[in-house]
Amino acid sequence: MSIISVSNGRKPLPVPRPKEEPTYWEFKDNLEPGKTYSVVVKTVSGKVTSWPVTADVTLSK
Repeated sequence: MSIISVSNGRKPLPVPRPKEEPTYWEFKDNLEPGKTYSVVVKTVSGKVTSWPVTADVTLSK
């Protein structure tokens, strides 16, 4: 399973993604053009969680 979260400075809400689902995810709601968001992705296998990968993304206007 992978866990994806998007934040604009507030506490991010994780979105669990089961292993069987596609390897992409679209965040369509509550995102504003021109704002910068922090995206965090990590994987979970059993009780083991990977180190998170983080990127700041600024949406185009």
